[in-house]
Amino acid sequence: TTTFVLFVFSYVAGNSKLSHYLFLPYVPGVGELAIVCAGVMGASLAFLWFNAYPADVFMGDVGSLSLGALLGTIAVMIKQEFVLAIAGGIFVVETLSVIIQRAYFKYTKKKHGEGRRIFLMSPLHHHYQKKGYPEAKIVTRFWIAAIFLAVLTIVTLKVRWNITMSKRITILGGGESGTGAAILSQQQGFETFLSEYGQLKKEYK
Repeated sequence: TTTFVLFVFSYVAGNSKLSHYLFLPYVPGVGELAIVCAGVMGASLAFLWFNAYPADVFMGDVGSLSLGALLGTIAVMIKQEFVLAIAGGIFVVETLSVIIQRAYFKYTKKKHGEGRRIFLMSPLHHHYQKKGYPEAKIVTRFWIAAIFLAVLTIVTLKVRWNITMSKRITILGGGESGTGAAILSQQQGFETFLSEYGQLKKEYK
């Protein structure tokens, strides 16, 4: 799901018309990264075919860290680092659970002489295992959360467009070019003000 989100954003960022329409930074050439993302999605789906419960193969750190590094690199290249943090929310929460667990353990050990834990075990999915949740249920719920985050990230394209279009524009100069620009900006949904001889006008001829 995270790779699919980056696939969409890579294509949009590499297309001058779409990036302008959706108010994303246009980065020439990054549209090719959409092909890379498509390849990663295909390889991941093939892996998941054999990784379905009960798993026949395991990826391990070599594969997972490499995938994470690739996704991070793509996000930086298309200038959408924050998008990766939302779409990859599962990765973020898993990493934070380890950081919080270790920090709290060291703090309590220094203060009380005995380390204490917030989670039964970290990363977070092991915490739910310790609580007795079946592995299949944990994985399925993480999938649901990942799909929700992916949809939420894609929706930000529309939200971002609406927020940007709600801004106001003040055009200085009420000549033909200024009036034309005011009419055009109004047609695009902006709240437009035209300044002519120091006075603001909302009506244009």
